[in-house]
Order: sequence, then C-alpha cells, then structure tokens
Amino acid sequence: MMSAGGVREELAPGEHACFLYRNEQEMKAVARKLWQQCRKEGWKLLYIARVNPREFVEGMFRNKDSPSDVLDQGLRVITSDESEFHLAFSTASGAMKFISQEIREAKEQGFSALLILREAPPISTDTHSSQRLVSDMAGIEALLDEKALLLVCQYHVEKFPATVLQDVLRTHPVAIIGAEVVENLFYIPAADARRFHLPSLEVQHWVKTLLDLKSARYALAESEKRFHDLLENANDLIQSVNPEGQFLFVNRAWRETLGYSPDEVEKINLFDIIDPSCSDKCMVLFQKVMAGEPAGRVEAVFLSKSGRKVYVEGNVNCRFSEGKPLYTRGIFRDVTDLRRAETESRQMDHAMEILLDMAPHITFVLDPEGIILQTNRSAGELVSGGDTEAIRKTPIWDLFTDKNAFRENLGAFRKGDSPRARWRLRDLDGKEWDVEMCRHQVPHRKSELFVAVLEKLG
Repeated sequence: MMSAGGVREELAPGEHACFLYRNEQEMKAVARKLWQQCRKEGWKLLYIARVNPREFVEGMFRNKDSPSDVLDQGLRVITSDESEFHLAFSTASGAMKFISQEIREAKEQGFSALLILREAPPISTDTHSSQRLVSDMAGIEALLDEKALLLVCQYHVEKFPATVLQDVLRTHPVAIIGAEVVENLFYIPAADARRFHLPSLEVQHWVKTLLDLKSARYALAESEKRFHDLLENANDLIQSVNPEGQFLFVNRAWRETLGYSPDEVEKINLFDIIDPSCSDKCMVLFQKVMAGEPAGRVEAVFLSKSGRKVYVEGNVNCRFSEGKPLYTRGIFRDVTDLRRAETESRQMDHAMEILLDMAPHITFVLDPEGIILQTNRSAGELVSGGDTEAIRKTPIWDLFTDKNAFRENLGAFRKGDSPRARWRLRDLDGKEWDVEMCRHQVPHRKSELFVAVLEKLG
C-alpha cells in the first residue's frame, strides 16, 4: 500500500514479508503498528510465538490506558509451549492445513484477511539454507495468491548468522526494516531458490542497504533513486528486458562496456546487441526464461555499438505476475579479457610448438622446477621408442645418468643472475651432450620458463 507521495507505508493481502529488528523496542513498535492496521482494514491477527511467552505477546497488544482490557476476537496467540502448536507445526503439510483452517475461520468471523506474525527462533548456519527456508513454507505461495493471507516472519538480527539472514532476504519479497516497509531488492523467486545453488554475498551490505531505507520516508522518486543508484554503480552488467525484447533498464557498466548512451538504449532491442554467432542460442534461452524455465549459467557474446565482441557470463531470471512474464533480470560479468588471454595462451602454445619443431637441436621447455612442459620431435632421440609425449610432465634429469649433477646445475642456474648457462652431461645410453639453458619470460605465463637446448658431442 502506497501513500499519496508514493512511499510504501503498509502491507497488503497476499504479501510475504520478513521483519528484521535489532531490539525489543523495535519489535513491539512494529507489532503494534500491524495490529492497528488489522483493526483499520478488518483483518484478524494470528501471532505464532516460538520465543516469547504468551503474557509478553498479549501485553504488546493491550490498550495502555486500560491494561485489564480483555483482548477481542481479532487477535489469536499460539505459543510453542502449547500442544496445539506442536500438532499444527510438526510437519509442513500440517502447518498448511492449520493456516488454511485459520483463514476459513477468520472469513467466517467476518474478517477480510488473516495476518500471521510468526517469530523465527535462532537458526544455526549448519542446518539451514535458502532452500530449507523455502521448503519450510512449502505451499504458502498458493495461500498468498488467494489474497486472504499476509505472512510476516520476525528475525532478531543479532541472533542469526549472516548466512541465514542472507537466505531470509533471498526468500521474502517484502522487508520490514525497523518500522518501514520496503520492497526487497534482494528477493529471489522461490522456484529459482529451489533450483539453483546461489553464490554467497556480503549480508552486511544487504542488511545495511535495506536498513538505510528504514529512515528514508522520501517521495517515491527518491526511493526509486536509491535502488537505481545501487544497480547503476555495480561493476557487473545489469539489464532488464520486457517480453518484446525492449530494454527497461541497463546500468552504467552495461552502457560503458557496449558504448550506448541512455537515449540510444531506448531505441535498440535485445537482439541488436547479440552477436550473430550466438543469436539462435540466445533466442531459445530468452523463450525459456519467459516461459519460467531455469536458464542456469548463461554464456553469450554481446556486440558493442562499435562492433566489438564482448564475452559475458551470468544469470537470468524472469519476474511474473498472475502467471504472465513481466520482465527478465540479467546480471553478467564481462569475461572478454579472460577469453582473450585464454586465446592468446593457446596461440602462444601453438606457436611455441611450431618453433620447437623447427629447431635443429633437441629442445625442451621447462618450468622453474625442471619439469618438461613441451619438447620437439628431435627429443625422440633421447626417448625409448621416440615417444616424446611419454616424457611430458616428468623431470628432465630422468633422461640423464647423473641426475644429481643436473639438479644441482639447474638449481644454481635458477638462483644465479646469468640468463644463460652451459654444462656437459651423459644420457642413459652413454652419449655425451652439451646442455645450454636460458631463461625466457613468456607473456601469457605468470612465472618464467627455462629453455634447454641439447647438442650431441662427437
């Protein structure tokens, strides 16, 4: 429910909210505020107490001017020390049956909706996840869709691990922070939460972002500006697209990477920025997402305004309303430099193989520990059967009689200042070789490599 200025003030039937509070004072204030809304809207309030005793809960809702005033039928309290509580909530199906019965009774008593305010007991990180939070309320979406139920889950932030609060924010579309009702930017639809392993982010940042909204009470434009700023300044490429493929939102990183101005984005379509090499795959993916199917990890090639290919990977899902797709939400990471580095690495390795095979003498490429990384065909002269593949990833000194001498020479060379060294060794067949070593820094590798050239004597 929105005020005239556009600021969200209250809950509405069909909503599922998490209430994050820091102290008892905040908890009481919101409980009373919700009770006032129940009286105004004609809702019944069901308070499920898992932590606090009945006396404490009922005390929150009594009229301060008349402490002895009997609570009316608009309030029902059930606590964890009652047998009815355990019968109702021992299983998920039992909980749904109990809630459905409470909704029916509320309607029979003349109430337009049932507001459930439930306390969440402290949860350990080891036993709870976003998937568990979803399964705990399995089937609740169907009850919420009937618009006769509101569900508010209370969490004392100081008594829950950060990872659990993170899951809380992922699984509740609306958040109550302090005394403010805000749309939860970090909510992920239940279907997505069940299907995917979700990467961890800093929950402190999540909670701080939402807590910052607690004291806002700005006009709608200011509230939208806060959310827009959060997305606008993200390092990832973020986009939102409607079912026709038109862009509803792209952030600064998206525009700067692809080279479009805000005005130009309004005139282009999603498939204007998809490279032809993956347009068919992306069309199929877009249709799957709009149909509500999981997309999994997405890899695509975007095309910038200048024609430059931008390789991206990320996730896409779709926002639905009454079964109809509204828009997709895509968050991508620019992996162009990584792909380029991988390509350059493969090209460099291929070029090195060609150069090695052109060398007139036996040549090895070694890592700093003396392990053979690459060699040329001529090295078959040192290997039984001429199979050079058999000696890759093995120490080069295994090819010589005096292994210790080779290791010592290599160790001294590695620690020395000279870029080249030369010594003489005997192979396993008794042939003598001049071994020349040199250091070489290959651009695409982090550590320097050694090149060993062997020239047979006599």
